[in-house]
Amino acid sequence: MEDLKAKITESVEFINQKSKIKPKIAIILGTGLGRLAENIEEKEIIPYSEIPNFPISTVQSHSGNLVLGKLGNKEVVDFIIMKVIT
Repeated sequence: MEDLKAKITESVEFINQKSKIKPKIAIILGTGLGRLAENIEEKEIIPYSEIPNFPISTVQSHSGNLVLGKLGNKEVVDFIIMKVIT
């Protein structure tokens, strides 16, 4: 369990270093709902492939990006649920 906590901490620290946005809301989107990310303003985009310990999307239609920004007046982070083959 400590190993998982360390991996999560590493991922969070990386994202915090890359983005000035500190979202309080996470939006989890499945296939077909990714267009909501188009409405996010002041976007900061971080490819999943750059984030330590993050799985890489195996679905061609998924962007493979973590999108941070504002939706309305709220800071949000947008995750596209990804199919991962392990």
